[in-house]
Amino acid sequence: MGKYADSIKASRQHMSPQKIAEEKNARCRARNAQRRKEVQEEVSERLLHWQSLSLEQQLEQLDARLGKDVGAVKQRARILHSIADRANKAIANDEARRAKKKKKKKK
Repeated sequence: MGKYADSIKASRQHMSPQKIAEEKNARCRARNAQRRKEVQEEVSERLLHWQSLSLEQQLEQLDARLGKDVGAVKQRARILHSIADRANKAIANDEARRAKKKKKKKK
């Protein structure tokens, strides 16, 4: 064993088994907290990247990762619904502009 392991072993000789377990649990909690923080940072980075993609790019990413129209059914439905909403709004805006132009020409 290394020097560190020997020093821990020597310091534990005078500790009760309960105290040893508490010390070990405290180290585990600290490691787990650090790992949770790292994972949370990775999640936020992935989310920012995903949100920076256009809707069409998000669909392409899903197709590349999972295969064409395979898996992520709800996510694909949300994306396709958003694309359709965007297209419908664009059509409605065009019709509104045309109606305004028509009114101006009649005057």
